[in-house]
Amino acid sequence: MKIVECIPNFSEGRSKEIIDAIVREIRSISGAILLDVDPGYDANRTVITFAGEPEPVAEAAFKAIAMAQRLIDMRFHKGAHPRLGSTCVCPFVPVKGISMEECVKLSKEVAKRVGEELGIPVYLYEESSNLDYRKKLADIRRGEYEGLKEKIKDPKWRPDFGPIEFNERSGATVIGARQFLIAYNVNLNTQDVSKAKRIASQVREGKEGGLKACRAIGWYMPSYGCAQVSMNLVDYTVTPIHAAFEEVSRIAQQEGLRVTGSEMVGLVPLSAILDAGRFYLQRQGRSPGLSQEEIIDCAIKSLGLNDVIKFEPSKKILEFRLFEPPLKNLTSANFLDLLSTDSPVPAGGSAGAFAGAMGAGLVAMIANISYKKQKDSSVRRELGLAAIQAQELKERFARLVIEDEEAFKKVVEVKKAKKGKGNDLSRQKDYYNAFIKCIEVPMEGIRKVFETLRIFQTVLNYCPASMISDAGAALNCLKCCAETQKGVVRINLSGVSPLTFEYVRDCNKQLNEIMEQIYDLLRILDDRIEKFSQNQ
Repeated sequence: MKIVECIPNFSEGRSKEIIDAIVREIRSISGAILLDVDPGYDANRTVITFAGEPEPVAEAAFKAIAMAQRLIDMRFHKGAHPRLGSTCVCPFVPVKGISMEECVKLSKEVAKRVGEELGIPVYLYEESSNLDYRKKLADIRRGEYEGLKEKIKDPKWRPDFGPIEFNERSGATVIGARQFLIAYNVNLNTQDVSKAKRIASQVREGKEGGLKACRAIGWYMPSYGCAQVSMNLVDYTVTPIHAAFEEVSRIAQQEGLRVTGSEMVGLVPLSAILDAGRFYLQRQGRSPGLSQEEIIDCAIKSLGLNDVIKFEPSKKILEFRLFEPPLKNLTSANFLDLLSTDSPVPAGGSAGAFAGAMGAGLVAMIANISYKKQKDSSVRRELGLAAIQAQELKERFARLVIEDEEAFKKVVEVKKAKKGKGNDLSRQKDYYNAFIKCIEVPMEGIRKVFETLRIFQTVLNYCPASMISDAGAALNCLKCCAETQKGVVRINLSGVSPLTFEYVRDCNKQLNEIMEQIYDLLRILDDRIEKFSQNQ
């Protein structure tokens, strides 16, 4: 599946009726998943986030821009945020299974429609623009709506699509493809906007320094009662959230001010929040490899993300809006009850994956406790990384619990469809693909066991004597997972199936090779744990 995200910014943050009308246009397109609506009264701007496969997302974007054109009159618009038109900017961001080049093509198709069908001048930006001086939104938007009438006459600022004349009612729209951008505001304990602007001038990237990939302005938000440094982090892998927060805090202190907290506008990638949480955990002398929930909680508290508006992870983190966390609504008691019913799913494959999740979780626990007992910084780094990797593997095993069940259900579904009418060749292909999935899922579980055991080797070097029984439990859980998943693969390969001889042969070869490696690791780790126990 190809997933693209679209985050149009509309020049209206006060009229609920207008915002709701635009949202209804997006919701009207099947396949466009509304993720977030973030209006700002003082900015008089609303950021809407939705995602889905390219075609419905493109259609939803066009319909939203068309509705904004009908309802927003730029001649009467006032607000703290810089703006160029009724739809100020409409970026497309690759999320999953889609390249930047495909997003560029998509953005140009939408830009062409907006220019030709709506009569709005459109500028391409970021990856969609071939002109260096027209890649940054701030450069295109300089002079804002009020300066557009004269700017558009300059051949240098001829629109990429649409009329080459000023659209008094709608202004202009900027459309393009870009990497994920984090809109992030830091709150100051002052109402003095001049100080916020002074801090912003030092923070934003410029010829004389500042934070790389950071664009910043200062403004006053009457509804919050404070001035803010408002930033766009255009590459959070270069300047992460916590780095921006710390730099604003440092400069604010020099100005005799204090940062009271911060605000996330729109959605934020999970990795950005986890990076911030891990940074502050390490600053506190704690392991960065704690559970996802603990890391997120640390980030929220350390960045003061609840200062002006409550930060709800389930609503503000992109992955949590797009993909439901594994086992979200399933307790261990419920899972055991489901295993013991007369239903064929969940079954052995899911149980094996659950054992793998427990094993990886125990490895993470041992690494985290060992981290606290170590004073050597290089050892702490090694254990912290091992804990992070074990937590990620725990999450992957948890997803495999669900995926194993879904794979089997799909086979049953396709089998039933085979008995009906329709294209025989198409049904055979569906059956083949469904059956393959019943092998790929447990095979991945086996590979994840191997990865976890490799990490366990490192962790065991620093395992406290008091935790050796936990180490044995972790090893047994991982062994159980490997043996169970091997059995599932074997039975599916040997059963009556649509699989080719070549596929069965190659899969058996891969299975034998990785199981041999797993058995070697199990023996090594088991011997170390046994010797450790005897020496106590």
